[in-house]
This record gives sequence, C-alpha cells and structure tokens, in this order.
Amino acid sequence: PPDMARAALARGRVEAARVAYARDETGEGDRELSLALRLDPSCAVDALAILEPTLGNEPAPDRLLLYGDLLRAAGRESEADVAYDRAAEARG
Repeated sequence: PPDMARAALARGRVEAARVAYARDETGEGDRELSLALRLDPSCAVDALAILEPTLGNEPAPDRLLLYGDLLRAAGRESEADVAYDRAAEARG
C-alpha cells in the first residue's frame, strides 16, 4: 500500500538524518528530517530523538521551526508553541 511505502521512505530519511548529524552536517540532517516529516508525520517521535541533542542553547530560527513542526506532529503542542515563539523572537 502507498502509506506503507511512504512510511518506509520516511524511516529511510530519518536514518539519513542520523548519519548526517553524526558527520556534523546539521543542514543536511535538518533537510532529511523535514522531508521525513512530510512523507509520514508518525516518524516525528523518532526524528525528535535525534534532533533534540543537536539543538544546542541557541538554535537558528529555521531549526526551531523544524523542531516545532516535529513537536506538533508528536502531539506536544505546547512545546511546539514555545519553539515557534522562540523562532519568531530570534527573527526579530
């Protein structure tokens, strides 16, 4: 079924992100997670597990937006709102 195929593609993107972050290629990892989320929002919990350790103290606004999107997809709405507020403040 198409949904299973999309889920498999999303899982592959999550794994590609894990590899990118291990190589300190944050931009590539973020792009992979962004694509994974769009393919299958149910991958958000796994994606968060590998994104959160890479955020640091002052993540860039674009990273905060991705973080918020993943949080929202994982059902963590209030935390997503905080991430979006931080992104908005950082952009000025």
